[in-house]
Amino acid sequence: MLFFHLSDVHLGAVPDRGKPWSDQRAKGIYESFYQVLYQAKADGADLVFICGDLFHRQPLKRELKELAYHFAQAAPVHFFIIGGNHDPVTGTSSYKSFSWPENVTFFGGNRCQRAYIPSLNLCVYGFSYDRQEITQPLYDSLSPEKTAPNGEMLPGDCRHILLAHGGDQKHIPIRWDRLRSSGFDYIALGHIHKPWIDATGTMAYCGALEPVDKNDEGPHGFIRGQIKNGQVSVQFVPAAKWNYVNLSVSVQGDMTWGQICDRVSEGMERCGKALKDGEENLYKITLEGFKNVDLETDLQEISAMDHVVSVADATVWDFDFDSLYEANKGNLLGRYMDKVRAMDVDDKTRNKILYYGFWALYRTGDSI
Repeated sequence: MLFFHLSDVHLGAVPDRGKPWSDQRAKGIYESFYQVLYQAKADGADLVFICGDLFHRQPLKRELKELAYHFAQAAPVHFFIIGGNHDPVTGTSSYKSFSWPENVTFFGGNRCQRAYIPSLNLCVYGFSYDRQEITQPLYDSLSPEKTAPNGEMLPGDCRHILLAHGGDQKHIPIRWDRLRSSGFDYIALGHIHKPWIDATGTMAYCGALEPVDKNDEGPHGFIRGQIKNGQVSVQFVPAAKWNYVNLSVSVQGDMTWGQICDRVSEGMERCGKALKDGEENLYKITLEGFKNVDLETDLQEISAMDHVVSVADATVWDFDFDSLYEANKGNLLGRYMDKVRAMDVDDKTRNKILYYGFWALYRTGDSI
């Protein structure tokens, strides 16, 4: 049996809102999702598990109809879905009254439900959020059942898979030892946006399919799993078209602002060469190193570069302490350095004290 494990798709999200590419990102989330659906069909997958936050907020009925069309087109793959904290099944939710295609099972209740698939000898469990925050550890009490939903006894070799969403204090806290010993053959987790596979191989976070905001760094995609001879094996499959990249740019004290901007462009170009067709990088730029005290910076110029999400200036002013001391013996700066040199501290601390003191005096003009 082959299955795909997805979560935190966040359809309807508009990442990097206000940026020139934000609409493209919003559309790309749908494109990536549909691509995985049809990949599941092409690969002959039996099941796809979607473990919460399929939508970024409450879906509209027309959005569910569009989604249902693609689910139906991906048959005979069967889809199991639960609502998460972003798309809970509230009293007014469109989820409540929607009629899904035959190949979709939506666990819309707030108590654990299960479905038995005789052809696969598999029982699938799950429940949806009914509000945005749930602070009770609701998964603690769950374990595989011995009977099917119709009351008939399940075969002794039946396999059991739980769909779950949570893992922090406000979203169903998880006690990992309890979950590991619960008896499920596999626990498909959602809510955390980074992929993680437990050392036991019996539970995993697939992470978000696409990064939703600039803090979603690292690989994104889904988990491909197989049950063979009663054993579960899983692997993470990268599938995201967009990647957030931390790009540190080294600055030297004698560089001009134009040189710094060129170095930023060269760094992005270098990172871009490793991309596959259809992939795009989004850059979080950090300037590091030393800059001349007279340098005029314009971070907005870097922010306006294509695919730059954020810019941070972590440089420090390039003071030549020895030369400054020789030029300022006897004045305020020189006396300040004499005091610091006499301190009983290590060199790293001494240089830090010198830096902040020199900078404060330089800014106030009290160097003489």
